[in-house]
Amino acid sequence: MTDNKYHKSKIYTIRSYQTDKYYIGSTCDALHKRLYNHRRDYKRYLNGEYHFMTSFDIIKYEDHYIELLEDYKCETRNELTKREGELIRKYKDDIVLLIGNDLKNDNLIIDNVIIKYFPDIDRSAIIDILKNKSVSFDGREFNKPFQWHKVHVFDMYFKKWKKCLYIDAGMYIFNPINKIINLNCENKIVAHSDAYPTFEWKLRIQFNETQFPVLYNELCTNYNLDIDYFQSGILLYDTNIIEENTKNDLLELSNKYINSRTNDQGIMNIYFICIKKIWQPIDIKDEETYYYDYWERGNLKYYDYIMLKYPKTIYYK
Repeated sequence: MTDNKYHKSKIYTIRSYQTDKYYIGSTCDALHKRLYNHRRDYKRYLNGEYHFMTSFDIIKYEDHYIELLEDYKCETRNELTKREGELIRKYKDDIVLLIGNDLKNDNLIIDNVIIKYFPDIDRSAIIDILKNKSVSFDGREFNKPFQWHKVHVFDMYFKKWKKCLYIDAGMYIFNPINKIINLNCENKIVAHSDAYPTFEWKLRIQFNETQFPVLYNELCTNYNLDIDYFQSGILLYDTNIIEENTKNDLLELSNKYINSRTNDQGIMNIYFICIKKIWQPIDIKDEETYYYDYWERGNLKYYDYIMLKYPKTIYYK
């Protein structure tokens, strides 16, 4: 009978006396070996040979140390990952739920959640123009106008926080989100490439040429549309990128380039990539977890990810 390595599982933390930050992880190896691997990967990162991991924010201090939180005998990686999440310190940052006109008068009260109302963005005049010139693949300019509410996350209201993680309604979350929250986004907006993994799609496909050839040609003249671009389903950003005019600039672009096929997404890419040049692609994974994708790739399952928009490997009885 083959030994199950997960019978030797353990949850650990890496800490330093020089910072309040900490890292929590899980392993089936001895702790000294796991710490050695973290140090090795940090050196490779400094040499440009490895991707960033949140443990590096602690490993960089000379007095860092590893500490056992719990021995946890289990049978599978999924069980270990679940227990790791349970031992991560209680999430203490603020959660803000953005609502619009439909919920304004509902007196919503949710424990530990800030309910923030913003008025619906009026798209009625533009929708009238588009009735005879549909620009999307699925009619979302008509049946999903609330997607424009996302522009409010760049309101000055959010300057009270250092960084924000926006998550679309309906997102599936399978593992602790701390690894995404702790990514470095200094003066950047971090988001997933919409063209991943082939990167064949370019920003130009976000805008309809057939119905609005003049607008499309203007876009091509003013901006480079032959570039990679991001999905707007999750957005991690430094609030330093929010300026007095940021939200209004986005709205003005949306009123001008009404040929955006995916509502807010094309406009946000024009603004944050072409104009501001501050998009940074999100890490695909670390050595333990895939961060986010639209759906699972290859032989991966939903539990291999922190978040998925449309998981395909969940089966309901």
